[in-house]
Amino acid sequence: MAAPPSLAAPGGGAPSEALVRAFWAESAATGAPWPSEPDLAVALGVSRPALRESLTRLEAEGLIRRRRGDATYVNAPAARIVTRFDQQARFELALEDAGLVAEAEHLFAEQVVLDDATCQQLGVPTGAPGLAIGKRWRADGRVVMVALDRIPLVRSDGGRLPLPDPLQTPVRLFPLMQALRPDPIEWEIATPGASRPSRQEAEWFEDASLEAVLTLDLLGVSRRGDVYYRNRELHRPGAVPFGFVRSIRH
Repeated sequence: MAAPPSLAAPGGGAPSEALVRAFWAESAATGAPWPSEPDLAVALGVSRPALRESLTRLEAEGLIRRRRGDATYVNAPAARIVTRFDQQARFELALEDAGLVAEAEHLFAEQVVLDDATCQQLGVPTGAPGLAIGKRWRADGRVVMVALDRIPLVRSDGGRLPLPDPLQTPVRLFPLMQALRPDPIEWEIATPGASRPSRQEAEWFEDASLEAVLTLDLLGVSRRGDVYYRNRELHRPGAVPFGFVRSIRH
């Protein structure tokens, strides 16, 4: 039987959920059994309530399964999924986690008139002004993802938002949204699909022979239910393992 993962907090520092997740990753890699909740709480130096909160989140993500009166089971194959459809994360971090050298590049940023379909998705008046931003990511020098953002510069009531300097628009979407909107983004609604890349999209990928891309259409939703942006991601197939975990209820 494999030896259990180390339970010592590194450097004697304050334990956190990151430490619990690191322990899960080590357990998934080694195949070691998961300790009892009391033993894990003592070893990590956390309270039982705090540990239960972390374990509840891990179980909701399909990483572990707990049953009353039984052991805690670790979903080891889930560790192979580098990027999950059901979670939002910076793509360059996912690439780095896969052992790749990640690089983000800015393609363009310009003010546009949003098309009717986008206005309907975003809940803004027809013909509303918006900001169009294009970015791409490289992994070990090869372009593996292109992201196209559409951000309205009006609110749902028609009130105008300040136009940021397109040349100063950051590559990351969320700092820009924080500058434009007082309410934070709470959810992303994701719709996966696939398509044949256009000539322009193939040029962004620097690959005229690219026959298909994995697509992910994202809508950013505030806590009030307003849709603040539309993002379309185009992914090179096979570049990064994508997936999600479905828990089977018995």
